[in-house]
Amino acid sequence: DRFLRPAAEVVADLAFGRERNLERVALTGGEPTLHPDLLKIIAAARKLGYRQVTLVTNGVTLSIPGVLDRLVAAGVTAVGISFDTPDKATAESLWQSPVFDRVVEAFDAVARHPHLLLGSIAVVTRRNAAQLPDLARWWADRNDAMDNLFVPNLDFVMPEENAWQHREDLVPRLADVIGPVREALAIAHARDLPLTFRGFPLCLLPGFEPYSF
Repeated sequence: DRFLRPAAEVVADLAFGRERNLERVALTGGEPTLHPDLLKIIAAARKLGYRQVTLVTNGVTLSIPGVLDRLVAAGVTAVGISFDTPDKATAESLWQSPVFDRVVEAFDAVARHPHLLLGSIAVVTRRNAAQLPDLARWWADRNDAMDNLFVPNLDFVMPEENAWQHREDLVPRLADVIGPVREALAIAHARDLPLTFRGFPLCLLPGFEPYSF
């Protein structure tokens, strides 16, 4: 795969970071769980001295029994799962894949490792904006049912690449989504879930400024 970085190259970058006293690293993609040497990369990061190794994933592979166990054994300390909406039809339309149930199972897998820090990222688009309050409730229910430290995030869609090509369908006006964003933040914080946000002007979300990511 011409887009797959060799493990040696990734480990060299990790060593470069440690030489500059970095202590946290996030493994992203693409989809990092598809890298054949992911376990070796994670183990190398911990051996180099990284205190936090975060896996940012779509969650699908984590639904396979034993996968997260092996990742944790290699040294993963935190997981971030992309999750845009609790509405199955909307989610699978956005993801262009019928994997909603498997992504939900990924949250269950993380909950079986309560020492893991859990994050979840929702990209706010035209198609899921109205569902953000329900998403906040879904996340809060998950938070109530697990012992992990859980910090989800609402991320305004970046108008680039695929989102730019489909901007009429995906990229909203801020004025059209700030209401649901504000409501989602209020719901989450009322239930002691530290929902954060990124890409929204602070002046439009008074009272939530400390939660800007």
